[in-house]
Amino acid sequence: RAEAGHDPRTGRVTLMVHAYLGTDAERVLADAKEPFKRYMRSHLGLLDAFVKSLDVPLPELPGQDLDGIVSYAFERYTRTAALIGTPESCQPLIAQLREADVDEVACLVDWMDTEAALDGLPLLGEMKRLAAKTGPSVRGLKNHLQGLLPEYMSPSTITFIDALPLTPNGKLDRRALPEPHQQAGDAPYEAPRGEVETMLAGVWAEVLRLPLEQIGRHDSFFELGGHSLLAVLLVERMRGHGLDVDMRSLFVSPSLAAMAASTGKVKEISL
Repeated sequence: RAEAGHDPRTGRVTLMVHAYLGTDAERVLADAKEPFKRYMRSHLGLLDAFVKSLDVPLPELPGQDLDGIVSYAFERYTRTAALIGTPESCQPLIAQLREADVDEVACLVDWMDTEAALDGLPLLGEMKRLAAKTGPSVRGLKNHLQGLLPEYMSPSTITFIDALPLTPNGKLDRRALPEPHQQAGDAPYEAPRGEVETMLAGVWAEVLRLPLEQIGRHDSFFELGGHSLLAVLLVERMRGHGLDVDMRSLFVSPSLAAMAASTGKVKEISL
C-alpha cells in the first residue's frame, strides 16, 4: 500500500482460508482429506499454465510426484495454512493471521462435500467467538508502544502470561518469570555447510528468487515463500544438479540442512 501511495495503516486486509470445522479434530481431518485432495488435483489442472511457466509441465510429472504434492499439501495446509479442525485447534492459526495484520478471514468451504460443509457452518461462529476473546497481537502491542516509548525502551520480544509470579511477600518473583518467546526471524543465521548444503542453497536462491546470503541452513523452504508448485520446480532443479530427492522427503524435511541430509550424496552427471 505504501508503494502505491496509500497509508499502510489504512485499508482492510481480508485473507481467504480453506475451512472445515467439527467437534473432533481427528474425525475432521479424516473426513476432509479426500475432498481436499480432489480439490487440490482439480486446481493443479487449472494452474497448468503457471506450472508450465516454471518449465515443469504437469503431464510430464511422474505420477508419484503429483500424488506426493497433493498428499503433503493436505498435511502441510492442515498444520500451517487452513482452518481445518475444531474451533479450539484453529486458534493458533487465527493468532498468526492477526499477528500478520490480517483484519478479516474469508472461510472457503465449497471444496468440502456439501452436507458436511453445511454442518460445519455453525462452528465458524464458535471459532470467531473464541478468537474475539484472545488478547492483542505482539505486532499490535509493539506498534502501540513505539508511539509511547523512545526506541531504546521498546521491547524486542513480548511474552504473554496469565499472571505475574509473586514471592511470599507479594513482590514480583523475577526468577520465576518465563523465558521470552522467540519471535519469528530472531533465530541466528547459520550459513550452509558442506558441498550438498551449499549447492542446495544455490538452487533455493534460484527457485525462490532470493539473494543467496539470505538462505541459512535452518531456514524452511516454505517459510521463505515456497509452495507446492515451486516445490515441483525445486525437485526438478535438484535432480538436474545431481541431487537424489523425491517429493515426499521435501515436505517431510523442509529445512535446508534436513533436506540436504535426506538427499544423500551428490550423483555424478555425464555431460
